[in-house]
Amino acid sequence: MKVLITGGTGGIGYQAAVEFVKKGHQVTISARSEEKGRTAVGQIKSSTGIECEYVVVDNSDFDSIRRFVESFKDVVDILILNAGAMYNTRTDSKYPGVELTLVNNHLGHFLLTILLLKKNLIAAKGRIVVVSSSLHGTSVGGGGKPVNFDWDNLDGQKEYEGMLFYKNSKLANVWFTYALARRLKNGITVNALCPGFIPQTGLKRDSSFVLGFMMDYIFPYLPFTKPLSHGVEMYLKLALDPSLDNVNGKYFSNFEETKSSDMSYDENQQEKLWRYSCQITGVEF
Repeated sequence: MKVLITGGTGGIGYQAAVEFVKKGHQVTISARSEEKGRTAVGQIKSSTGIECEYVVVDNSDFDSIRRFVESFKDVVDILILNAGAMYNTRTDSKYPGVELTLVNNHLGHFLLTILLLKKNLIAAKGRIVVVSSSLHGTSVGGGGKPVNFDWDNLDGQKEYEGMLFYKNSKLANVWFTYALARRLKNGITVNALCPGFIPQTGLKRDSSFVLGFMMDYIFPYLPFTKPLSHGVEMYLKLALDPSLDNVNGKYFSNFEETKSSDMSYDENQQEKLWRYSCQITGVEF
């Protein structure tokens, strides 16, 4: 099967790419630069003896995503929306009125998915896997503030805290999953997952020195921390498990279908996000 993984040059995305390759699947990973892409596929070939491909796509740049889809010819069986970022300080995006976290973690994936669907580049009975987090829950810790998806503060000008905006983007991932599930046809499914709390991801790339230090030297030893292999196995389950052939619009954690946050089931908010995403990315579906 053909697998496309966004953000596949490090962390869970990279390790998942390795495991898909080992299982005989054709894998394409997206990278933010030629250098990162070449390095990642070189390492995968070195460790497995098997070739895979990379494409350069900036998930925060809609033009970059459009150029990629225009040039992409393969029909994807499995699309894993893995790329993500968390920023220590408020960071403007290229798009007025929205801060970079939501662009990177939701809007770029929204646009990529819709363009692939519109060009029939996701196979009938294909699977879309959206990587969210248990942090999308309103009462979950991490940063000290509950989720507050403030539509009047999407640019972070009124208030900004990096972890809060990351949580909001993870809620957007779940809203997107449920709204997309209602629209899919031809047996294509979409489900969201929480890979667990895994410090060995690329999130520390844009985080503060203190948070990066904690992710390297403190978090790995906490009892609720999961190993990288846990997240990889979650990806493989949602992508390949035959028992999930007809499962659509669900949320998974610890290898089980489970309930997402109460806020995530608000269809009015799901549809509001859908309309907003169509407007800012310039697509309809």
